Amino acid sequence: ITESGKLILDEGDIVKWSNPNDRISDIKLVNSKNKEVVPELTDEVIATLLDSDVIIFSSGTQWSSLIPTYIHKDFRETIEMSKAKKYLVMNNVPDEDMIGLDSNDVLAILSSYLPLDQISVVFNNNADESMRNLGFMKGGVGNYIDGEFSKPDSKVHDHRVVAAIMKDALNGKVESSTYMFDFDDT
Repeated sequence: ITESGKLILDEGDIVKWSNPNDRISDIKLVNSKNKEVVPELTDEVIATLLDSDVIIFSSGTQWSSLIPTYIHKDFRETIEMSKAKKYLVMNNVPDEDMIGLDSNDVLAILSSYLPLDQISVVFNNNADESMRNLGFMKGGVGNYIDGEFSKPDSKVHDHRVVAAIMKDALNGKVESSTYMFDFDDT
């Protein structure tokens, strides 16, 4: 749903929205009968999130890909209850679904869905200037990690972002006997 009330019904259109004069402002999931649906987390998902040591909210297209996950019933509450160390990786470049917004604007939107006070935001010093720290939440102090996590002006992060997160999560003690698993245990 855009600021003017326009409904964008196709994920592909969300990804390519690129309209700074009528930004996306909310999202709702609907079924084939256009009835709003709020997906629920399964017991297995809740148990996995609560049992995790590290949770990474990856970079990506927020409105089409990530926020639809965050709006699941009880998602925020489950993340808040999790004792895991939590990280949010800021994009290197503004995505077209949030064109014209800087990292602080993106974080302000995400604060409605995620407990940012429990999450360390990962900023790439080689990212587009608008996606760098910028005073993190416009003057507020938040937990963050920054560093060179890509080649200059690259749209994608490289292995250094994972190394920085793991170093922080493991209090600097990265050992070869330590294994990390993603959500589906690959």
